Amino acid sequence: MKNTAGVRCWGNNSQGELGTNSITNQYTPPSTDVLTGVSQIAVGADFACALVAATTGVRCWGNNLYGNLGRGNTVDLFSPPTSDVLTGVFRIAVGNGHVCALMISNGGVRCWGRNNVGQLGDGKTTNVKTPPTTDLVTGVSQIALGGIHTCVVMASTQGVRCWGRNNNGQLGVGNITDLHSPQLTDVLTGVAQVVAGNLHTCVRMASNGGVRCWGDNGYGHLGNASLTLGTNVLVPPTADILTGASYISAGAYHTCAIMASNGGLRCWGRNGNGQLGTNTGNLKSPSGDILTGVSLIGHGPTAYHTCSFTSSNGGVRCWGQNNWGQTGNGGNTDVTSPPGADVITGV
Repeated sequence: MKNTAGVRCWGNNSQGELGTNSITNQYTPPSTDVLTGVSQIAVGADFACALVAATTGVRCWGNNLYGNLGRGNTVDLFSPPTSDVLTGVFRIAVGNGHVCALMISNGGVRCWGRNNVGQLGDGKTTNVKTPPTTDLVTGVSQIALGGIHTCVVMASTQGVRCWGRNNNGQLGVGNITDLHSPQLTDVLTGVAQVVAGNLHTCVRMASNGGVRCWGDNGYGHLGNASLTLGTNVLVPPTADILTGASYISAGAYHTCAIMASNGGLRCWGRNGNGQLGTNTGNLKSPSGDILTGVSLIGHGPTAYHTCSFTSSNGGVRCWGQNNWGQTGNGGNTDVTSPPGADVITGV
């Protein structure tokens, strides 16, 4: 929350990921914070991590099956811990069982947790239960985690490099071979932002706000209407599917963009739970605006719902899958279009 820099979570809580010291699902936004003084939060399928402003430190809670909470064990935590597992952190990102931190001092990247396909980038496939003390790569300006792959943007070239799972070409290297270490060369340059879904990767280009996506295309979430569904793209495209975007985000099998001109939100890909905010089926190309005045959007790499944030009042609205109350409207029925009112303000 804006006045406390506090964290409040709702939805599925079977692993304690809401941080309420219970495993009871929450169908509406709570009225109290589980942690304060937070500068960023990142949410995975069943765990969450926060960056504490005062210490630049990382704290995680929820499911700890892979050691992803970074505490040297696999014990779940039902509330935020009181100590950091790593400090000196500028940004954090969360995947489906792994966490990566972008360090303040040198743009270094350190990852821990699940490592079955090399998503931690340490050259191995063994899970890591504590944050490493050395960087995988330095000079990074941004990180993004998919379900089980990791991508970064290099500051010097605005270039994208990815590693981990590559079964659908999501690493953009022209094949489907997993990579257990960071790439040494960029697959695309001139990138302002990279995001990753479960099995696909998208970027926003610096020059024109252009959006380009590659990897799995089973539901049209690459946004290229000329592609047959299920046709994977193994390298970054040379043409944009949309221009003028100020921000992009990727869910499990859908992608959304905010338009710079009016804060308009446009989504494409899978729509089985209404996550595109349209009463249509899956979309192979970006929709028209489903909502305007949007400042940020969020999904999570395994999510089937979408949330928007409006900076003018700190308001949040969510739609799509709602079986655990993740839209925050008090029910458990899927929501197929953006609600007309915020579920919480002052965020």
